[in-house]
Amino acid sequence: EGLAPLCTGGGWLPDMKERAGCIDALGDRPGCKPKIRTWKDIQDADPDIILISPCSGSPTRTMNELHLLASAAEFWSLRCVQRGDVYVLDHSIFSRPGPRLIDGIEMLAALLKGCKVDDDRTKEWTSLAYKYECRVDMGDSTAAHCTTELAQRFKPCFGGHFASAADIPLTSDRLVRCQ
Repeated sequence: EGLAPLCTGGGWLPDMKERAGCIDALGDRPGCKPKIRTWKDIQDADPDIILISPCSGSPTRTMNELHLLASAAEFWSLRCVQRGDVYVLDHSIFSRPGPRLIDGIEMLAALLKGCKVDDDRTKEWTSLAYKYECRVDMGDSTAAHCTTELAQRFKPCFGGHFASAADIPLTSDRLVRCQ
């Protein structure tokens, strides 16, 4: 929901993650209120994947605000960041009550669980989901390089860089932890 301060979404957002087959690493349950979080909260949860989708944010706006995360050493210390398991998602597919929420659940299931969806559906999602493509080894200078060019390190998940949802490298996730 927010990058400064860090805020996780409530309401139906935890329900969407659950319906996509995932478990929220921070323990947010369907119907809960949005919560302000600390970096310690997130480090303690040790998520396998982070979904970044600030309220009312497009991927372009979100990527322009990634410096708010990249400036925190705690962000770079997360295993999921070091592995490149970070996604920027268009908030509109999760925030408007109605049939579009089903699209959001299907997108999460395709991204995080490897569920197959037809090509027409993924064409609709081309500009809605991006994955971080940079492995970070905190023992070398890679982190500083990735920090300065963070937004350029995100590639489209559907169309463009990836041929289909099945081509996305999958891992389990916990800010949305898969079962």
